[in-house]
Amino acid sequence: MESVSNIGWAKMEEQSGWAKMEEQSEFVIDIVRSLEKLEPPVSNDCCIYRVPHNLREAMNENAYTPHAVSIGPLHHGRKELEIMEKQKLRYLGEFIRHIRFDFDHAVWIIKDMEDSICYAETIPLDSNEFVKMILTDAAFIIIHFVKCKSISNQQDEFLYRNSCLLSSICRDLMLLENQLPLFVLEKLYQYYLYVSQGLDPAAVSSFQELTCNFFEDVFYRNKLIPEHFPENVNHFTDLLRSFHLPSNFSPPSTQRNKLLYSASQLYEAGVTIKARSRECLLGCEFISNNAELQIPPLELNNLTTCLLQNLMALELCHYPGKTYICDYISLMGYLMETSKDVDFLVQKKILDNGLGDSNEVVTFVKKLGTHIAVDRRFNCFTSLFSGLNRHCEDHWLRQTTWQKWLTIIKVMAENTQS
Repeated sequence: MESVSNIGWAKMEEQSGWAKMEEQSEFVIDIVRSLEKLEPPVSNDCCIYRVPHNLREAMNENAYTPHAVSIGPLHHGRKELEIMEKQKLRYLGEFIRHIRFDFDHAVWIIKDMEDSICYAETIPLDSNEFVKMILTDAAFIIIHFVKCKSISNQQDEFLYRNSCLLSSICRDLMLLENQLPLFVLEKLYQYYLYVSQGLDPAAVSSFQELTCNFFEDVFYRNKLIPEHFPENVNHFTDLLRSFHLPSNFSPPSTQRNKLLYSASQLYEAGVTIKARSRECLLGCEFISNNAELQIPPLELNNLTTCLLQNLMALELCHYPGKTYICDYISLMGYLMETSKDVDFLVQKKILDNGLGDSNEVVTFVKKLGTHIAVDRRFNCFTSLFSGLNRHCEDHWLRQTTWQKWLTIIKVMAENTQS
């Protein structure tokens, strides 16, 4: 017969085993609950992102944050933007009057597209709140674009007497975190034209024309025509990026390479550096036959630096292997090694320095290139880098060879005289 103590120990071990099993069971249940609460992964259709935290820390955070007006959910409800919320509601009222008070149908249009309006994080709004926000923001953009197109529509409005505020709105509509999908704006604008009263069909602009007119000071003007409006762009930030890319862009090379010489060093190696026509920002070309590097002019000011940072953020979030703007910035970083290089490019009318100090330009460009990680296996300027590096190496080799021959001739001459 088992002793009482043995039985007691057995019961204690059994109870301990059950306790461990219960504890493990609760642990498993907790994991299952966590999995059940897990949000679905971000859809491949998502194209509007919050700028990554490391990028915000490395660069100027203000460059990614709206100053005047919030568009979409990522900055919705910010207290410092409340003033423009009233203006947005006024424009929503104008929009409703233009569509002959058929407000229900406008709401239905947004409701029908609701599942297709995708952001890269969970939005803490219910369906009605979300639809109201999208409709209000879209109506504001449409009415604002229409008013910007026609001076007669701007009379007696405080907004169009305040050039600083207008500039801030233009800036805010470029930001990656401050976007609506373009298909929402186009769909709602089509409905706006369809039912609006008092519009002359011959005088009506397409949404592409309104958009080009609004952003003409940001783009290069000769590229800003509706016929060049790219297809399948996601939003205004994406559109700005598309307008800065060449139409016949060759795919990036997978060969790792970088430019080894700055602008002033290239000039010293016999490379002629000149500005070319402003077809697009990335239209840089090295013509090896006459050693000529052609670069479209770049204007650096508070607006364009903000734009470049947001275009790069978009590429890093959405265009792996196609980071063309990032590649362009890396090229500029190689060329602008020192303030001497900046001054040289200004002299050649390639750079319009609106930042003032040449060292500030160097710091800005290098900061962009240093703190943004891109896949160097894909760079659209690899062949340009190779051509310039090869030219400089050949030039210095010829110089070195010539110097050696001069030294030999000098020694021979001295020996002959002695």
